[in-house]
Amino acid sequence: MLPIPENQSVARNITIEIDRNEQHPFIFPEQVVWSPRPRRYEMLRIGTERKVLPFGDYRLKKAPKGCVIERKMGAKELAHNLLAPVDRQRFQAAWTRFVEGCSFPVLVIEDSLARFHETPSRTKIRSEDVALSFWSLIQKQPPHCVIWAGRLSSTAHRIAFGTQLVRLLMHTT
Repeated sequence: MLPIPENQSVARNITIEIDRNEQHPFIFPEQVVWSPRPRRYEMLRIGTERKVLPFGDYRLKKAPKGCVIERKMGAKELAHNLLAPVDRQRFQAAWTRFVEGCSFPVLVIEDSLARFHETPSRTKIRSEDVALSFWSLIQKQPPHCVIWAGRLSSTAHRIAFGTQLVRLLMHTT
């Protein structure tokens, strides 16, 4: 962690709201050093609150329509959301609420690009179909950001990624 010079530090509390339906939420550290401007540092004390969110999975409590993060666990979940007849309409409506409901929508895919191009399941769904549906969907409703997070299997990786999400949420509000 960066040392914070005594004469340039500010400390404040922030709360990250996490959708109650998230089964394995990202891990956020208790505090993060954040730099809103060069040579200006703040110590953010992070709290979390679980609640039902109208769209997305993570957001700052103080800016519910600023940056909102939607998380997908990988190509298999995307395939189900994009191509399964039962889930397709629900997902498309939820996606529209997500991208229209905030100023900076971010999609985090907890998978690698290499795995995205593998066949996502044992069904007849081909990875090419998932990719085409996915790219078509995100092309229709820009602007947004897509982050390929890779596999976040260890606690250290999950906390490091949570730290970067805090900084992203702060910089985009």
